[in-house]
Amino acid sequence: MMFVQDLEITNLRVLESAMLVPGQGLNVLYGPNGSGKTSVLEALHLLGVGRSFRSRHHHEMVRRGTQGFRVNGAIHRETGLRRLGLEHGPEGLRIRCDGQPVTSASLLAKELPLVLLTPESQRLMTEGASLRRQLLDWCLFHVEPGFLPVFKRFKRVLKQRNAALRSQEGPRVVRSWDEELIVSGNEVHELRARYVDVFLPAVEAVVDRLLPFRVALEYRAGWPEGRTLEEALGDSLSSDVVRGFTQVGPQRGDVAFLLDGVAARKLMSRGEVKLFVAGIMLAQAAHFIERMGRRLVIMVDEVASELDEESRRRIFSVLGSLGVQTFVTTVSRGLVENEAWLPDAVFHVEQGKVSAVV
Repeated sequence: MMFVQDLEITNLRVLESAMLVPGQGLNVLYGPNGSGKTSVLEALHLLGVGRSFRSRHHHEMVRRGTQGFRVNGAIHRETGLRRLGLEHGPEGLRIRCDGQPVTSASLLAKELPLVLLTPESQRLMTEGASLRRQLLDWCLFHVEPGFLPVFKRFKRVLKQRNAALRSQEGPRVVRSWDEELIVSGNEVHELRARYVDVFLPAVEAVVDRLLPFRVALEYRAGWPEGRTLEEALGDSLSSDVVRGFTQVGPQRGDVAFLLDGVAARKLMSRGEVKLFVAGIMLAQAAHFIERMGRRLVIMVDEVASELDEESRRRIFSVLGSLGVQTFVTTVSRGLVENEAWLPDAVFHVEQGKVSAVV
């Protein structure tokens, strides 16, 4: 079983120095708002992704009055113990695995796969398609070995085509990138489309435990239905030249959540949207476990306070059934302690201090 065996945090946000030895199941971090609970999750996210889910810039996470932050963690894996470390200071960001420098954050993601559920996660339903693409691409990154090189190739050639458009180099130069864009773009599209079909049963299985209806998933390519990517690029070339960027392709793909053919968010209450998004994120974890035959870590930030008691019971029932290490933050430990899943470890966080509760 994979789990975080220990976590050490120095000068991250309000946390001056914290050392946690989490349990292998449910870990509860409780305390008032602004105390540093979410910063503990942020530290875990840094170890698993190389960046924060709250800020785009590492320097914004440095504790006031200090030069940098440091996060270290021991990850217990089926293949042995791995130690991950991340440090940001005046010289920039440095990442290490077992003491050796790491140049790609994708290695961290392989060592410490994470699923994060926050109040912001409901943007998956209410805002642009980029978050839904990220959801698909996270799953494919982990379960489909060939996805990452194909995706990187597509992103590289898309960047080159867009650079040619911005530089106004003319249609012939722009079209010189189309062949490679079409090949790699179609590969990305096909991998995503197949994955949505595979992912749907996992979504249904989890959402059925949270809500009394089923939601269909529909993948949309990012170019007009009935046209090939090659045809769509040709159709939009003159407009691309005017606008200065490529308007069709997998970078515009999306996943629609539908109830009886209608956008689900238009028919759901606010509470139902929160439960459904939680179901999508937990289905993501369940599918990873099934496909990969290994565990991951789930982080839940302040979601419990936004749900009623029955909704919390349902979510914690699903979380408990996954059998993975989970970190939950809350203003009151009573909000997350119920018969559905009892905590393995409880930590009180206040004024930047983290204390294990016996």
